Amino acid sequence: MPHTWNRPSDVLIVGGGPAAAAAAITCRRSGLSTRLVTKDDDPAAFTGAAEPRGGPRPLESMHPGVETLLEHLGAREALARATVATYESILTGEAPRNLSPDQAQSWQGAHVNRTEFDRALLGTARACGAEIIHGIAVDGVVAEGPRVTAARAGDGRTLSARWLIDASGRRGTLGRLLGFERRVLSSPLTAWTGIARIDKESNEGAPPRFVPDQQGWSWLTQPVGSHVTWTRLVPTKTSMPLPPPELSSSPTVGRIRASNVQWRVFRPLAAPGVVLCGDAGGILDPACGQGVLNALYSGIMAATCLAQSTRDPSREAWYLASYDQWFMERFEFTARTLRDYYETLGIEIGRDEEP
Repeated sequence: MPHTWNRPSDVLIVGGGPAAAAAAITCRRSGLSTRLVTKDDDPAAFTGAAEPRGGPRPLESMHPGVETLLEHLGAREALARATVATYESILTGEAPRNLSPDQAQSWQGAHVNRTEFDRALLGTARACGAEIIHGIAVDGVVAEGPRVTAARAGDGRTLSARWLIDASGRRGTLGRLLGFERRVLSSPLTAWTGIARIDKESNEGAPPRFVPDQQGWSWLTQPVGSHVTWTRLVPTKTSMPLPPPELSSSPTVGRIRASNVQWRVFRPLAAPGVVLCGDAGGILDPACGQGVLNALYSGIMAATCLAQSTRDPSREAWYLASYDQWFMERFEFTARTLRDYYETLGIEIGRDEEP
């Protein structure tokens, strides 16, 4: 179906990850016409049948709560299709720690193929009637007075909508373009992620591991076939680290990727005509283990805020303020909890330094 660029939509979503898909599904179920644009290539172009160029892709570890949110979205199949392995505990030091705080319950985390996961979520959004356009970068916004009314694509075309949702991830596209304040809560941090090839037989049955050190920490997934995905958190000024010591004799497969995970959040998170969600709103480092969970949850809540504002325009300001408060309360609580956990492990995370 050809894209109808000149037709305004109720909602324009910038981004193509879990937050964007969750927002699109929720908007469509609320009866809002929805267009999603992302600069990323269409994940449907990747069959997943063979390893991509450069070897296997790192697996992403997901919180058990993701399954509940996917069920709410009618997209539980996304997790089933993308899951490569599951785990019920994490080894920290010498003792395994169950994911469930209740020993009588069993919670399962999942290591997933993120390309397959995103593809399945976008498929659900498309099936709900969302218009999805790949390969479009947004590099400007249009406003009428205090209200944002459109986004401008890199080729000069204008995408008009009653509402814009920024779900662009760490790019923070709309918050950056609108000049929102970026509040910084930690010293600069970088997460380096890679894959190591291991001996399958000698590592069979090993659980995922979280290993603190003087500078930060290392995370190792459980072995999947002959590979382990690892992540190391270090101060940004540190040169690219070697794989964790546990993998020092294991050859690296493919390239090592770096992500800026300095703790930061935009203020505000909602304004007339625009709402920020997922990492486009606020970022904590991966040790919180809730990146995709928060992306899905905030995407649902952002879309719900806009649906409520559409039904009751006289209370729009109240709905926007409520969403902003909800996001900040969750973000600040998680940041405090993570900082306290780091202190028990002897990991020092600085505060309020400039990016």
